Amino acid sequence: MLELKKEPKKETYRKLIEYACEKCDTILMVIGYAMEMSNIARFDKICELTNLEENDVLKEYKQNGTKNIASIIKKTELRKQLSEDIIKTIINGYEKIKREYIKKKETMERIKDNLKEDLILERYNPEWCGHASWFEPFYISTSSIEEKIQIEYKHKGEYIYNICFYKTSDNVKEFLLQQDRLYKFLAPNLPEDICFFKNGKCWLKTTTHEHEGYIFEQNGEEKEYLKQIGLKFEEYDKR
Repeated sequence: MLELKKEPKKETYRKLIEYACEKCDTILMVIGYAMEMSNIARFDKICELTNLEENDVLKEYKQNGTKNIASIIKKTELRKQLSEDIIKTIINGYEKIKREYIKKKETMERIKDNLKEDLILERYNPEWCGHASWFEPFYISTSSIEEKIQIEYKHKGEYIYNICFYKTSDNVKEFLLQQDRLYKFLAPNLPEDICFFKNGKCWLKTTTHEHEGYIFEQNGEEKEYLKQIGLKFEEYDKR
């Protein structure tokens, strides 16, 4: 396993993407709404406990602060989890979080629409683990995924994590090469944690917000080529 020690940028990034698209047959992209949906769900819980609609909670908060809302919640089993300070934080941030969520979803849906002809599989997860240990050894085949029962988590009909598998087509490669570095794939403007697969096995894996990248190389010749294109990495034996 090769751990990237420096983010591939510009020409090195371009050559890496071109090589990965030629070598691999599948790319995974992650669209996550965990932070937004968590905050929205907490606000919705306040609405449920107070028996008020969204606009009524906001109106009550603007007129009287958290006093009346907190007094109702103190009578419920969630009184310890929803202190007056937490209630204030949730309501204060709700409208901004909701706007950010709507904008982010619109952006991601446009990207998905542009790549829809190359979509192999779309799955929905309640969580996403982006650590290298989860991937090695990690085999994905389209048939095995389709045979498994998908765990789906929704809040108000919305999924938390949208995992998309695409063919490494010219269209997908063009989309990837619109960027100039590997860890630029971050929300809210782009999908995250792009990973390449060859015959179901992970070849390149990233956790973009952590600036982590790993390559599970096949042979010494390939490793030498990756050095030639400018990749800086450290080698580990995972056995």
